[in-house]
Amino acid sequence: MNGVGIYTDDFINIKEDLDLIKENVRRVLLTEPGERVNNPLFGSPLKRYIFEAEPIVRSDIELEIIDSLNRWVPNITVESFSIDDNYEENKMKVSMTLKPNDTEIPFSYETLINY
Repeated sequence: MNGVGIYTDDFINIKEDLDLIKENVRRVLLTEPGERVNNPLFGSPLKRYIFEAEPIVRSDIELEIIDSLNRWVPNITVESFSIDDNYEENKMKVSMTLKPNDTEIPFSYETLINY
């Protein structure tokens, strides 16, 4: 598979495999388990950690998010993972190195989460 067609207003747009992987990873990161009606287990607990009153243990976040990605995006391997938070600006940057299982060529993935 080289991509998936997405219909927009006047034409079809093809998303390549790497774009689909990035979109799937973002979808898992931003969906809290229980949010999806027909699939209440889907997602990662990232939002729960953002609003946690107790001190956050980074290794717990890393382990749970990597487990979520392994479960819901099985066509990738997480090579590295880091979180940088900026409480003053209410932002969290998630950075990862991911490796697709079919090509095994790693790529960097970053997303900024506002909370």
